[in-house]
Amino acid sequence: MVFEFVKENILKPYFVEMKITAVVMATSEEQAMLQAESHASSIVSDGQMCADSAELIESLQELASFDPKWTGDCIPYGGDKQTPLKMLLPEETPVKDTRTIDMFADA
Repeated sequence: MVFEFVKENILKPYFVEMKITAVVMATSEEQAMLQAESHASSIVSDGQMCADSAELIESLQELASFDPKWTGDCIPYGGDKQTPLKMLLPEETPVKDTRTIDMFADA
C-alpha cells in the first residue's frame, strides 16, 4: 500500500496554458498590445487567472509539438527549482517493443 502511494505522488511535467483578460487604454490595437505587455506584471497580479488546459509531457519531442520555442532549458514551477526540464525527460517518446513484451512472462 505504501508503494502505491509513492508511485502515485511522483512529480511529472505538464504543459499548462493559462489565459488572462485585461482592459488597457490605447490609441490602436498595436499600442494596446504594447500596453498589455508593458503592464503584464500588474495585470497578472491584479487579475484572476485560471488554467485552461494541462497536458502531460513525456518527451522533449512532445514538448516541441506544443511550441517549437520550448527547448527544455526551462526550470519547471513546482519542482526542485534547479533541474531543467530536459534533464527530467527522455529525448524521444518511449516505444514499447511488442516483439519482446512477453519475453519475461511466466511460461
